[in-house]
Amino acid sequence: MKIKFTFFIFLFFCYNLLSQSSSGLLARYDFNLDLQKDKDVIYDKSGNKNHGRINGNIEYAEDRFGNGCGALLFDGGTFVLVPNSRYLQKPQKAITISVWFKLNQGADFFREWITICCKGDQSIESYESPQYRMQATAQTISINTEFNESFIPQLKYETWYFYCYVFDGKSVKVFLNGNNVFETLYNGVLTMNDSPLEIGRDSPGAIEYFNGVMDDLSIYDVALNDVELSKLYLDKTGASNKDYCINQTIATNQNNSPSSNQPVILLSGSQPLDNTGSSNSNNNNTQVNQNNSYASLPTEIVGVPVNYQKTVEVKGQNITIYAFDNEKEDGDIVSININGVWVLERYTLKKKINPPTPKAMIKFTLKDGDSNYLVSKAWNLGSIPPNTLTIEINDGLTTQEVQINSEEGLNGGIKIILKK
Repeated sequence: MKIKFTFFIFLFFCYNLLSQSSSGLLARYDFNLDLQKDKDVIYDKSGNKNHGRINGNIEYAEDRFGNGCGALLFDGGTFVLVPNSRYLQKPQKAITISVWFKLNQGADFFREWITICCKGDQSIESYESPQYRMQATAQTISINTEFNESFIPQLKYETWYFYCYVFDGKSVKVFLNGNNVFETLYNGVLTMNDSPLEIGRDSPGAIEYFNGVMDDLSIYDVALNDVELSKLYLDKTGASNKDYCINQTIATNQNNSPSSNQPVILLSGSQPLDNTGSSNSNNNNTQVNQNNSYASLPTEIVGVPVNYQKTVEVKGQNITIYAFDNEKEDGDIVSININGVWVLERYTLKKKINPPTPKAMIKFTLKDGDSNYLVSKAWNLGSIPPNTLTIEINDGLTTQEVQINSEEGLNGGIKIILKK
């Protein structure tokens, strides 16, 4: 009897495994705010636990059915970071990515990429960086470094669209609102990597962000057929969802406020997920440098005070930063935040080398004026306190080095002034 029961359990396990694998669904994000859970976490509804964490300021906004806090409004400088997993690594010979999105009014579609998602965080484009992406401009589409093709979709601002890429190992198809609008031959391979999935940001090459609202993002490791895609497009699941924002306090940070009458929740920059899936925040009353020259900058990042230590002037808007340990390599671990966005997370500082490793290089576009800042968060003190980060800043014309000291419970920061 025990053998029969064990065999039944084994068959049941195999059935569940085959059922999950045959559907091909690896991750699904409906972007609905769940008031019973962490508001900074975007939960994977596929069952595969590919949960992500918000980095930067993202507003929960109305979804395509008009449900409040049922979608995410990306402001062109923020993203969701999803740690690597065996599920996200699966797409190699086939992939389907589908999403509902609309562009923000005024987004420069000819120069800004529609960056839906990208599995890759290296600064250099290569055969495995990224493994796959869903990205387009007004004139091109891309599924990886090798595949960049000309395509001109007809899109309007503030209008919802169902968008889908399908790669079956032989060709790439693009669907817009259920219609096949592009198709070409392609027999490449999506080379597996260990990088995270970034939703709303593409790091390989120049860093590009999404500027608009996103709803119902799904990733499969199979090529869905026309009938399956049609079902996705016509799916009304969630049309009668409750208004997620009713009776909720609208939280704002010092740089943002709701811009319309629709209910939204603004989230300040948050920390990356640690290995347990929870956030780590240090809160204390450490004295912070509050002189007038830094009055326009945030006094804390993720609840930790910031000690601004220097003002740096640069001449170019597109800067490259190289992070390293200038003194003895002693195991310092840092995260770097630029203008509210975590651009490097839990990185162990190494001694300066030439050429630097791609992981240590950060490319970023500054805002005009003197409201730019870079903050270093210490995750430890290394063997020689304090946590000491040295950054080399290259603005295309000049190169300069700056040292930033931080402690557990006290972030270190610099102010960056763009002078053209």
